[in-house]
Amino acid sequence: GLGNCIFLRKKLPSACIQFLATGVPERDKMEHREINEILKKYSLDFDVYYKSLTPDWAKELHDMGVKINCWTCDDPKEAERLINMGVDYITTNILE
Repeated sequence: GLGNCIFLRKKLPSACIQFLATGVPERDKMEHREINEILKKYSLDFDVYYKSLTPDWAKELHDMGVKINCWTCDDPKEAERLINMGVDYITTNILE
């Protein structure tokens, strides 16, 4: 979780570290604003459930210099939507 990301950041200041969150309010206690603050404070990238990411949130994250990975998208149309938002990585179970 977040504690592990913070620990790693202190030990490995230049490492690429992604904070994994659902981004779904019912499942996460944090709101977008709080997540953005944490990512900025600890220089973390973001790994979020693909259905949770909106174009506005993606822009906010990229404007902060955060790289975005979306998990786990196996729907080609949804993957295209993510690509159009400019996400940096997509986790998937399919290769076609």
